[in-house]
Amino acid sequence: MGKTRQRRKVGPPPSTEDFAAEAAGKAIRFNQRDALAHVLETAIRLWFEDSDPLSIHLLGEAAYRCLDDLSAKSGIIRSAVGHDQFTLVYDYLRHAWPNRDANLLWFRSANRWLLFEAVNSFEKYFRGISPTMRAFELFFALHCFDRPATSAELLEFLPKKVPVETFLRWGRKEFLDKALPLFAGAGRPACSLWEWRKTHLPKPPPELELP
Repeated sequence: MGKTRQRRKVGPPPSTEDFAAEAAGKAIRFNQRDALAHVLETAIRLWFEDSDPLSIHLLGEAAYRCLDDLSAKSGIIRSAVGHDQFTLVYDYLRHAWPNRDANLLWFRSANRWLLFEAVNSFEKYFRGISPTMRAFELFFALHCFDRPATSAELLEFLPKKVPVETFLRWGRKEFLDKALPLFAGAGRPACSLWEWRKTHLPKPPPELELP
């Protein structure tokens, strides 16, 4: 029989020193949703900026693979779109090849589909997404589908009372910064889910507060 894998334990409750390190910016405290949102939003912003495609891909794939594992354990069925393409680069990098100079031909257009699938998985698992993810979904619906999106399909992505013509005026590199304020509702600022969550982390109990 094989070895039984033990579930990894979450760390102990934070101490006074832990809170001090966090207050000084030397440590960060997060849950699964925070971390995956942070990684995914970083990949999305880099994608809008047309930055290095491999860096975008590896960030997006890290979030995608985690969400794929989490979703499978909760009964969410993986999308049939492009899973092999989404994991191709990672599988290539982690294996030892006889020829260390062996090349891989990879199409950078896979990134937009990878990010779209990761955002969809994030929404299904955590039952919500951030303004950054919502803006990416809208851009994807407007410009990346193989066919023009229908009016009914666009309603799923548009913020309330904002016509689609508003978003059609902006190119890719300016889209995110201009669209974000329109998606920031319900008291949430136009920033990442990670930044918003940091301000809502539990505060240390009185007995642990520093003098």
